[in-house]
Amino acid sequence: MGPRPAGDAGIIGLLIDETVDVPHAPPVPEATGPLADSRVLGRIRRLVDTCTTAHDKRIMDAHASLVCHLPAKGYGTTEFDMTPERRDALVAAGRSAMLQFLDR
Repeated sequence: MGPRPAGDAGIIGLLIDETVDVPHAPPVPEATGPLADSRVLGRIRRLVDTCTTAHDKRIMDAHASLVCHLPAKGYGTTEFDMTPERRDALVAAGRSAMLQFLDR
């Protein structure tokens, strides 16, 4: 943060957008292990997802033309153990979204 440059030159906002589909995303593999059916763990995971995806809508709306929406629908904020195929689909979708944004 610091003094705002003249105009909006050089500013790009990145939004991990959970409303935009990730093309060719493999399904989430079923959880296994002793904690797979833990209701408490599920609630904690959903709480963390909610807290980490909150954003200031007023600021986003005011600067909508400066924000690149990175697809993330179906991906959890705490999905640390995703398969290489899911990771590759997410990275490819983000790369594609950024290239489209920069082409505008």
